[in-house]
Amino acid sequence: MRSTTFRGAAVAVGILSAAAFAATTVPTAAQAATASSASRPTVRSVAATFSPVTGGTKVTIRGTHFAHVRSVSFGGVHGTGLHVVSAKKLVVTAPKHYASRIDVRVTTTAGTSPKSARDRFYYLIEHQIAGGLEHTCQVTSTGTVRCWGYNNWGQLGNGTTTDSTTAVRVSGLSHVVSVAAGYYHSCALTSSGAEYCWGYNGAGALGNGTTTSSSTPVRVQGLGHGLSIAAGADSSCAVVVGNRARCWGDNGSGQLGNGSTTNALVATAVPVSKVIDVDAGLGFACLVRTNGTVDCMGDNTYHQLGDGTTTGSTTPDRTLLLSHITSISSGDYSSCAVTAAKNVFCWGYNGYGDLGDGTTNPVAHPVRVSSLSNVKQVSVGTLHVCALVGSNVQCWGYNGFGALGNGTTTSTSTPSGVTGLTKVATIGAGGYHTVAMRKNGGVRTWGYNAFGQLGNGTTTNSSVPVPAL
Repeated sequence: MRSTTFRGAAVAVGILSAAAFAATTVPTAAQAATASSASRPTVRSVAATFSPVTGGTKVTIRGTHFAHVRSVSFGGVHGTGLHVVSAKKLVVTAPKHYASRIDVRVTTTAGTSPKSARDRFYYLIEHQIAGGLEHTCQVTSTGTVRCWGYNNWGQLGNGTTTDSTTAVRVSGLSHVVSVAAGYYHSCALTSSGAEYCWGYNGAGALGNGTTTSSSTPVRVQGLGHGLSIAAGADSSCAVVVGNRARCWGDNGSGQLGNGSTTNALVATAVPVSKVIDVDAGLGFACLVRTNGTVDCMGDNTYHQLGDGTTTGSTTPDRTLLLSHITSISSGDYSSCAVTAAKNVFCWGYNGYGDLGDGTTNPVAHPVRVSSLSNVKQVSVGTLHVCALVGSNVQCWGYNGFGALGNGTTTSTSTPSGVTGLTKVATIGAGGYHTVAMRKNGGVRTWGYNAFGQLGNGTTTNSSVPVPAL
């Protein structure tokens, strides 16, 4: 269970429009003649070293021979808003790209920069806020993590097992860009690609080679350079450089996708390639590939794999009727995915209308939430789902504790608007609560609050958004 938003480091340098830049960099005949004998450009550094997958991050590139620049490409896709500061420095806006490590190329009238170990740029999928079963975590603007709620296994990461109704800082973490929350554990990804987990570890969900729980972060082993992080009920998954998926922890239903049902105490490879997103649920996991298709593995009792059957699989199994998928979210018994056209499809358990199709009937394959469009993000909890539509939030499914945020505790099988909440940047559906971060950085929560997971200093449920302290 997790939510998705995107963040990148800005560079305070004036940017020319693409048209203005083109007009100022067309070389004269004399310049071209001089450039023809000039040296090819070289790239010596690229910063920021990570970017949101939606693009938009301003990137500073340093090197040599940047005069008469024609273009800058990121994995073959041209950047925009190019501005040459000097012959050794330029600034460009990174284009949209899926999560991966790509090479940056600078092209001038003298040629294109050669591939090197210094031109690498990392696109990360970043989750700045996440709801676990009974706790919540957030990445702060300074790159630290804070969590609140239930803490019996140390899932708040502050070195204790004491619950907290307000935010506490996770110990020892900095430069964090992404966070995920499972049942009783949490995980984080740093800008260097390192991943850390903390909390319950009975099945190896922390990935550090042991089954010893930890109330402070421990480093995931066997992972490599991470591009995203996801936490399921008692397992975890990640996308790593090379667009491969790795999972670890509980594997009783084959949810690690490695062909077995043996738990893994360190990250193990999922035998598929070209992965751009992954999320883990309760006993199953799903991933998105670069061609826009979805594969799921693990338990299939409630059609969680979306393959038209109820037969589980210990290896990735193609989900039916899906294409052009860009991101995915998995909860306890269902999953939802966003398409490139910003539509939403859901599949799995539908007992409380959590597929959003207006029914509570079982469906063996993905169905579209037809009343929604312009969806930027979707997040699946235990039995409810929320979507970020523009900058507003719509939720559907189980509402016994107010997790839909519409001022009632009545469940609904169609999307319902969250009361009084606007200008939202990202969302996260937890067990029976929901959390949202507004564009100004403020956090709002609603739903079940017996352990303080709303973070407002109380243990009182709320069917409308309340500010987290």
